[in-house]
Amino acid sequence: MGIRLAVAVLLTSVTALALCGQAEASFPGANGKIVFTTARTGHYDLYTMNPDGTAQTPITNDLTYDFNPAWSADGAKIVWDKTYDIYTMNADGTGATNLTNTGSATEDVHPAWSPDGTQIVFVSNRDGVLSLYKMNGDGTGVARLTNQPSEYSEDPDWSPDGTKIAFWRIVSGVAQILTINADGTGETQLTSQGGLFPSWSPDGSKLAYTAGQDIWVMNADGTGKVDLTNSPGFPDDTNAAWSPDGTKIAYSAIYADGCSRDIHVMNADGTGDMNATNSPCNDADPSWQPLPRASYEHPQSAASLTSSLTPLFKQCGAGISPNSSHAPPLATGSCSPPVPSSPVAIVGPQMQGSAQLTVIPGDLDPTNGDQADVGIATTMNDIRATGGGDYDPNPSGSDLTEVTRLRMTDQANGYGGVSATTTDVDFSVPVDCTATADPSVGSTCQVNTTADTVMPGFAREQRQTIAQMFRIRIYDSGLNGTRENGLGDDKIFLHQGVFIP
Repeated sequence: MGIRLAVAVLLTSVTALALCGQAEASFPGANGKIVFTTARTGHYDLYTMNPDGTAQTPITNDLTYDFNPAWSADGAKIVWDKTYDIYTMNADGTGATNLTNTGSATEDVHPAWSPDGTQIVFVSNRDGVLSLYKMNGDGTGVARLTNQPSEYSEDPDWSPDGTKIAFWRIVSGVAQILTINADGTGETQLTSQGGLFPSWSPDGSKLAYTAGQDIWVMNADGTGKVDLTNSPGFPDDTNAAWSPDGTKIAYSAIYADGCSRDIHVMNADGTGDMNATNSPCNDADPSWQPLPRASYEHPQSAASLTSSLTPLFKQCGAGISPNSSHAPPLATGSCSPPVPSSPVAIVGPQMQGSAQLTVIPGDLDPTNGDQADVGIATTMNDIRATGGGDYDPNPSGSDLTEVTRLRMTDQANGYGGVSATTTDVDFSVPVDCTATADPSVGSTCQVNTTADTVMPGFAREQRQTIAQMFRIRIYDSGLNGTRENGLGDDKIFLHQGVFIP
């Protein structure tokens, strides 16, 4: 079991393979330290380190065997197995407590926390076969979860939402990844070509696992399998563990001698691989500490924004020399007469226009979809062509583009739940114009949509987003009559402002 067992497993045939511990999920949060098992002291102890491999520090140091550490969801505790018993301790190694106290007569190994920290799932042979069990966080209330007559179930990992437990079991001589509900029901096999050491991503949408000599990822339902490390030979990659922000994966690489191992860290897509421990001794079983998310400053009142739209004239001084002076108190240079910015679209004297953004809040129920969104409703009337008549260059398509410069600050940084501010982006929305029957009134141009319709996934539930808006601009379709999202020869002819009669 773990480093201590040699089991008859290959992904395509039955051969002896020494396993080196379990893979661990990480619960959502900011990225903390990595805890791992190492033999550098001559026996197996637990160390912690920074994700870049610095500050490698022992947190256990005795003559027993310490394996398979796993962080609690709040990053304050570690659970692990010490010489066939399950222990917990504080993050700094203090307060070690034996939860199972069965001794070497029974093997209790491979523990993992529930996301609420009240329960621990583990592997035991106390009933004669290796099965999954769970118990309360203080060691009471032990209950068996799986019950196969000749079972060999290993390496359980609790999903971040608390509903599922992933593990592997030998099925017809081959190790396969399975899941069960947290109460032991609903067993489902996810792999058919083999798999070991499943590890949930912090958002619960994916599982990393070992197959062959590589780290793979798949969707939580077993679809979309992708080989990340793609090693034709050594090193043999195993024991994947996600970073809490979902952007990185730590794993153990076993080298050609079949003994020495190091902890590596790579991006979640398999790029940017780095040897973090670079030690001649066995380093295995990484688990990544989730840190509490920083507080997120936000207003409660910013649920809607309505901006009136006014004509845009070319800026005096930007290629147009001032030829007069404005009256005091402005008393600045002025350009007379004003020059419209668009050569193809103008506003009539009855023009009224506004752009409204309305927040559609999400909820805390993950089972009913993602309600978070922003409603977009823009209306302009009496929009005319400079050559006369209604402005409607594309009767069967969109004629204008509404563009808003956004600076987003949210908790969707790499989908790991950590707050961050994006670089400024332009959000473009197509607007349709319809000619009117009244020759004295120009076209009516409008759009009524949502941000997620225009850009799927723009607003995400439980990611708390602030969108700073610099200005709303309306672009024409240019001299070529083709709307190009405010690019090409499209020109601004309306922007937000007020009219003082």
